[in-house]
Formats: sequence, structure tokens, C-alpha cells
Amino acid sequence: MIRAVKAINYLGRSLLMRLDGREVDSLLLWNIDGISPGSADINVTEVASSDGAYFNSARQNSREITLTLLLNWAPTIELARKDSYSYFPLKRPIRLIFYSDPDMSLGKYGASCARYIDGYVQENTVEIFGSKNCAAQITIKCPDPHFYACSPDTDSQVSVSYEKRIFGEGGSAFSFPYSNESLDENLTYFGEASPVTNSLLVNYPYDAIPTGMDIVLRFQQNLPGSIIPYSYFKLNQVETGKSLQLNLATITKYPDYSTGYLAGDALVVTTIRGKKDVTISRSSINNGEGVSVLGIMDDPSSDWLEFQPGSNTFTVSTTMGFDPVANGIYSVEVQYTPAYEGV
Repeated sequence: MIRAVKAINYLGRSLLMRLDGREVDSLLLWNIDGISPGSADINVTEVASSDGAYFNSARQNSREITLTLLLNWAPTIELARKDSYSYFPLKRPIRLIFYSDPDMSLGKYGASCARYIDGYVQENTVEIFGSKNCAAQITIKCPDPHFYACSPDTDSQVSVSYEKRIFGEGGSAFSFPYSNESLDENLTYFGEASPVTNSLLVNYPYDAIPTGMDIVLRFQQNLPGSIIPYSYFKLNQVETGKSLQLNLATITKYPDYSTGYLAGDALVVTTIRGKKDVTISRSSINNGEGVSVLGIMDDPSSDWLEFQPGSNTFTVSTTMGFDPVANGIYSVEVQYTPAYEGV
């Protein structure tokens, strides 16, 4: 069950509202509406010649959360009313964090007992001339209807990170002389290697909803553009049969990175809905901030991968003669934050 709710406004001021009956707070949380999964729009097309309809699409609506707060007389009800104005100013961004009992059955990362949602204060109606208990009704409009896992200790977003050498240790399995009659085009294709025995398995919480991720390639060695023999990187999701593919050699088309990759570069693919992008960061460029290099995405063959509830198995494929991860060229890291339809 929910134990407490914390509101953090645009100024960083926070108000913790407990549900344990403590009367030391100026605002007492009496009721909360709008935190269940809510409703969705199901779009269908009616057919005149047959019964029923055909499914087209579905979407979840934005969310409205209503907090009913009792104005406490300790020390004065006037101070409590002013607190409601100062903590919940109209039109301003606000974050609500819900603290509840942990569910240890979800595992290490699913057991977090705190989830947050961001929104804007739409209404702040305070009952001034009440007969007995004066109350304030706060309505929060949340464009993104989903709740996200956060740390119950620091209130910061939980970013679950997996870094693994998906291929086994060692270098090339074999080598032999071959002929490639072009210096610019790869005419000889050796296939792709994706050994499932060295796969990465992520158990995503069953009560969560599908969500995107950050796929981070951290370069540990210089990789000049003139000698990139393994231009393709592919991350495969076994359960869905989908894959995300990058053409690493495309980086040389960007003026600041025309010489290729340097040790310390970080290439990040974000597959989160509304934030999809491919960026690269280098300490000497743009103050280390990420620069969009979406052209590296090998469309139309690539998919924007998402975690699905349950088991998610990932493997890496490359068009090369050896494993760049095991040989220390770059590391592969997958980061995500669990998302939920309700609390």
C-alpha cells in the first residue's frame, strides 16, 4: 500500500505527505485519484458488410491526478493555506513521488518502493469558508501518463545498467588469405557471428510496461575511420526477433569525427519513445555534450528495441573477423528505467 507522497515543485521545494495520521504537517493527505492505469483510446474501423470492426490502433490518454489535502490547524490554518499555494503554484512543473511497500518478488531492481511521475499544476482550489475541515484540491496534469522507478532513498531516477562482454574472450577463431578487389567497398562477406551461449539476459518486471533503453558503446581504443573493417554493429533481441543495426563507418561523414573514433568516445542509441536518437560525445567537442549522429542508424533494417515484460535476451552480431568487445575496442552497455501504468 501507499505510505507517503512527496511533491517536488519547480523551485526544488519538497513536501512529504504521510498517510500515517501524523498531525505535525500543515497539509494532510486525505485522498488521491487518478493513479490507477486509467483509460485508453481503442481506434477501430466499422465494416458495413460484416459484423464487428477492425482494430486500427490504441493509445493511453494523458493523466490527471487529484490530491485532496486537509488544512491542519497546527500551528495555524492560515499557514497551511499559504503552504498549499507555495508548494503547488499554477502552471508550474511538479514531480510526485509515491512511496509504497516493496514487492520483493520482482527481484533486485523490481523491488523499488518508489515511483514518480511528472506533470503541471492545473488547479489549486482551497476551501476557505468550510464548516469544519477546510481542504485543498490539487489537480496535476501529466502529459506522460506513465510512472517510473526511482530510488526511495535519493528520489533520483533508477537507471538499471548492464555491461557485459557478450562474445567470449579471445581473438579470431581462424584466419586465411583472401582477395577483396576493391579498396573502398567490402566485396567479401563472411557472415555474422552471434553466439547465444554468451548472450545477455535481462528479466524485466512483469507489472511494468514495454519501454526503450540506452545502448552505449564506450570506445576503449582509437578506431581510425580509414581502417574500420567491421563497420556494422547489430544488437539482436531474441524473443521478438528484432534487431538494431549501426553503420559505424558513417561517423566519418561528420566533420568533427572525420578521422574516426577516439578512446573515450561514447556512442549512445536512445530507443525511448519521444526521445529516439543516436548521439556521440567527446570531451573536446561541445563541452562533452552529446551530438546527434542519427545517420549512423542503418535504416530501414533497424528496429527501435524495447524491453518486454519477462525475459529479454540480447546478442551482438558484427560483420568482422573478430570480436571488438572481447578485444577491447569498445564495451557495450544497456541502460533502462522500468515504467509502469499505475501505482
